[in-house]
Amino acid sequence: MKKILPILPVIAFAYLLTNCGKKEFDDISGNKKLSGRVYLIDTLGTAQEPQMLKSKKVYIRYSGSSTSDYLYSVVSGADGYFTFTNLSAQSYTVFTEEIRSGIKYVDAQQVDPGQKDSIVLRLKPDTLQQRLLNLIVTDKNKERVSGAIVYVYSSQLVADHDSAITGTGSILADTTSIYGNKLRIGLGDGKYYFKAKRALTDTILRSRALVNTTISGNGLKDISIAVE
Repeated sequence: MKKILPILPVIAFAYLLTNCGKKEFDDISGNKKLSGRVYLIDTLGTAQEPQMLKSKKVYIRYSGSSTSDYLYSVVSGADGYFTFTNLSAQSYTVFTEEIRSGIKYVDAQQVDPGQKDSIVLRLKPDTLQQRLLNLIVTDKNKERVSGAIVYVYSSQLVADHDSAITGTGSILADTTSIYGNKLRIGLGDGKYYFKAKRALTDTILRSRALVNTTISGNGLKDISIAVE
């Protein structure tokens, strides 16, 4: 027996190391339940129909919205529904996030299962923690143009010399979606210049004026470019 006792502290220490920080195993012993559904909403397009998110990991914690520190998580089903059980009648934060084309969409909501038993998470672009450009191409009637190519230049001289709008000298080229816009991330601080064109069956629409903007810090900025 004397030979076994010294081993026990070592086992206990190893157990603590392997379980340190695993918040998903914290003691949740209440009798409340919280159900919900999770959607992604394209708030920057012309259509904003919710897109149901299945197999999406949803987190719960007492406060905040860090995916590295939470009580436990569940996964939404094929219909986007999720359920948390064994909750207490106190305030929690339910949250999740989605990355699409490098763009982060988030939602976090506080809820008290003792007063409310359902919640809807609507994920929208996170403009506080990332820089987003919303490139919008419109025609002479102010209608959005899908399938248009937007060229981005870092030099006005280069942009001015691209009079035929071939994209020569541009640092980026983006194509607008069916909603006539394109979300762009990844540009550093500085001044940028924009031109656009849209090839139709019998003609090519081109931007007549050079559009420019200065970028600094996170947030959302709309860049509207007219073609005719």
